[in-house]
Parts: sequence; C-alpha cells; structure tokens
Amino acid sequence: MRSFRRLGVCAGVLAIAVGAPLPARGADVRSPARYAGLDGCLCAPWKLWGRGGDVVDLTDARVFSSRGRRAPLALSPNGRHVAYFHLGSGALTVRKVISGAVRAVPGVTWSSAMRATRIDLSPRGRYAVLGTGGEYRILDTRSGTGLTLRPGLRPWSFSPDAEFVLVVDDAFQAKVYSMSPFAERGRVPVGGALGPGGETVAHFTEGDAGIGLWSVPSGAPATGVPVAVPYGRTPTRLRWNVAGLLDLQTVVSRRARKGGGNRYGWYRVDRETGGTERIAGFVVPGSVHHPIVAGLSP
Repeated sequence: MRSFRRLGVCAGVLAIAVGAPLPARGADVRSPARYAGLDGCLCAPWKLWGRGGDVVDLTDARVFSSRGRRAPLALSPNGRHVAYFHLGSGALTVRKVISGAVRAVPGVTWSSAMRATRIDLSPRGRYAVLGTGGEYRILDTRSGTGLTLRPGLRPWSFSPDAEFVLVVDDAFQAKVYSMSPFAERGRVPVGGALGPGGETVAHFTEGDAGIGLWSVPSGAPATGVPVAVPYGRTPTRLRWNVAGLLDLQTVVSRRARKGGGNRYGWYRVDRETGGTERIAGFVVPGSVHHPIVAGLSP
C-alpha cells in the first residue's frame, strides 16, 4: 500500500467511465475472484478466475507500463473488487467483480510517474493505497481525496468495514487509526489483520508457527486458546469478515508438490478451541504469469 502524483481527469472521460459495465470476453464472473493474472503468456489481457470456476478477460485494463513491467492491478481481500488503470481513458478504475459495475477515481490517471506504483485495495473497494518509492497514500475511491503518510509508515490492513486502518512502521510496530476523521485509536506491538471495529489484531507468532490476538482497547494480548498453523503449510495472510470470523490463508509452493502451481488453502479459525477447519482451496497453475491472489498482497 503506497504514494502517487495526482493528475486531472477530464469530465468527458469520467462521464464515459463511471458506472458503465466493462466489456469482457468469455464468461462473466458471477463469483468473487480468487486470483488474477496473465494466462499462458506475457500478453494481454488480465484475467480473473472466480471461485465458481468462471474466468473473465479484463479487456480495458492496462497490462504493462514499460519494458515488460506489469502495470498495477489489485484485488480486494475478499476478491469482490478489482482496481486497475483503464487502458483507454487512463483513469484509475474500481470494478465490482460480480456485477461488473465500475467507477473512475476522480483526479487520478495513468502517467509515466505511475510506472513503479503499486496498488492495494481495501474491503468494499472504498479505499485504494498507492505507493511509490516507500511513500504511501490512502485514497478515497469515491471522492478522489486522500492523505499521504509520513515516510517510514505503511498501511497494512483495513477492518472489514474499512472504517479503520492499521499502519506499520519500519520496525513493524503498528498503530490503528479511524478513517473518518483520520485519528489514532490505539497501538499494537506487531502488525497483522485488523478485525471489526478496529478492536482486535490477529498476527502470526514468532516463526509463523501460530496465530496471536491483540486487544486494541485494552492494549494487551486477547484471552483465548493458542491457534497453531496447520502442519506442513506456510501461512501467508489472515483475514476477518464482517461477522467477526477469522480466516487463515496458507500456501504450498510448486517446488514442494507434484504437478506444478501453488496450492492455496483457506482455514476458518476457531478462537475458542484453537482449532482450524479447511473451508476452501485452489491451485494457481504455473502457467499463470504475475499472479495476484485475493487476500495476499503481491
């Protein structure tokens, strides 16, 4: 999550881009996206792979910036929104994956200054974080307004309703802020996934062997049974939903399994018993270039 330069977008471009469904080849995506990438070769367009097995081509998304470097593209943590720069208008665009409805972010367009920029997207697509060279800016995708964090700070995770954000420093110490107004709400000794209401942070313990919980209001570890990472799995990300349920994402790399590709798994965490239950899994084939997995920042 990161910074950028703000540039004008003409009213005519916005009138065309906002609210119009994206043209797509192949099947429409009717489920949230599991991952995005380039299929089989380093050529256009970006594709989305949905949870239901559906695939769609993002024919209006910029794929490359220069010299083979991929242009920024981001999925929200639950795969329900995708953000990219529009190939025609250049506008930073946020699309609802299931309905195909899109909106252009006011005041932000593609330029040579964007080539090294990366994007992260909050739940519900409300905020985009753009960063270049260690500077990060949080941008309201509806109004185009935003704020730039001081050097050394990085937005790490949003609460499921995107009302709060957890920001880490270079030592991975964290603070929790409300978004409107932007104000500090508490401090955390380690970064992690921010829960509903900005009250609980889930984080990996030393050596990524387990999952710990930190209570922001009390400023102390939350009570509960220790949660272990499933044996033989590498933890990659923690994610809360709006109901307050915590999920763990893991991966087994293609080097460790036959058939190629990276196998991702989602586990529901039982905070009362300390157990985990596998709820979903999928493989990103080795033929997919520049994969971007929902729930996992690239």
